[in-house]
Amino acid sequence: MITRWVLVAALVLASTAPVRAEDPPPPGLTTETWHHEPRLDLHWQLLTLPERAIELVFVPFGLAVAAVERHRIDRRVGRLLSFWEGRLKLSPRMKISFGDGLGVGLKLKYKQPFDTRTQASLGFVVRVNRDFLVDSELQQPIGSLDDRSLHVNAFVERDQNERFYRLGGGSSSMRRVMTNNLQVLTAGLDLQPVDWYDYSGLFEVGAVRQTLGPGLELGEIPLGEPDDSFAPPPGFGTSTVYAHANISGSYDTRDTLGRPSRGLHAELRAALYTDVAGGLAGANLRAAGAWFLPVLPEARVLVLNVGASAAVPLFGETIPLVALSQLGREHHLRGYDRARFRDRYAVWAGAEYRFPIYEYLTTGVGLDTFVFLEGASVFGATPPSRETFAYSAGGGLRIAAETKLVSQLTFGWSPEGIEIFIGSEVKL
Repeated sequence: MITRWVLVAALVLASTAPVRAEDPPPPGLTTETWHHEPRLDLHWQLLTLPERAIELVFVPFGLAVAAVERHRIDRRVGRLLSFWEGRLKLSPRMKISFGDGLGVGLKLKYKQPFDTRTQASLGFVVRVNRDFLVDSELQQPIGSLDDRSLHVNAFVERDQNERFYRLGGGSSSMRRVMTNNLQVLTAGLDLQPVDWYDYSGLFEVGAVRQTLGPGLELGEIPLGEPDDSFAPPPGFGTSTVYAHANISGSYDTRDTLGRPSRGLHAELRAALYTDVAGGLAGANLRAAGAWFLPVLPEARVLVLNVGASAAVPLFGETIPLVALSQLGREHHLRGYDRARFRDRYAVWAGAEYRFPIYEYLTTGVGLDTFVFLEGASVFGATPPSRETFAYSAGGGLRIAAETKLVSQLTFGWSPEGIEIFIGSEVKL
């Protein structure tokens, strides 16, 4: 009797014992019902630990988005901001950053229903210190030129507290503030026909008016004070009108524009500025590349950036401020002030890791998190050295559709401190 119960127990244990992953499936068991024990990829699990931590932090955000999905708030708001059967759309704009402060505005966009390449936009942003930005754009295909598009851009910005650290960068203790008012009008034409998918190019001509003067900001030293030994940039204290020409070409194999997961984007650009009254003229040559490498499943991407810029005088030795190479919050060093470093030459490189944490239904609009590390150097006649090297690190969130970046929040750290900026429907 005891022997019988022992045999029954042994059969039960044998039937419930897990099958090892390397063992073949039992006879007669189909592949649909065969499940072996998953192998633990410890190195991939360790890489995703920061993602899990960030997902926990943004649990409240996920609850808010779930409420939007449940009640379709996005569709209701979209109807309120769309006019003329959806041809006109109104988008709120916002920009918050150290140095520039808070700015809010609107952008009105028009798209032709039967040819989406025909589009126009007009927008503005007003900041709390009464600085403002107004920009407009028109893109119109021309059928007689193989559907090449005509591009017309107008841009006006008043910035009364732009930080300036003298050419070459200088130390952070030497910071001054200046007024930098810009008015830009350009017209351009595509260099390539519409059916050139990976290659694109643009030639533009126009005019740029720049006014440089002492800045206005509490607690900061205005540039150009009579008893200050700080040398102002060329063209300071006057309004200069430049004739402007720009030619650019790019090679782009990214799978999407807003949320790329693979591909290469390389660009070459040459821009010329010459004072119509004579005296100041310069050119800026720029080459840059970005590689998007899928490193893990579910659209986890490593982005590698590299580039260089050179400013050269067209005659004489003086190069206008608008033609100089720049590095800073908007140019490859997100942990520093806007246009923190300016000089003749600049080189930069960086790496950014992006991973998605949310996607809204099946729209292709998603929330991605990113971390980055970048280094750069700006220099003049002397070659780059340890003193001219700068680096920053940080991370943030980006909301993007497949066609464009919608909004971005960035935390950047450098030895000079922390930069935080948020942008929505405006150049970041």
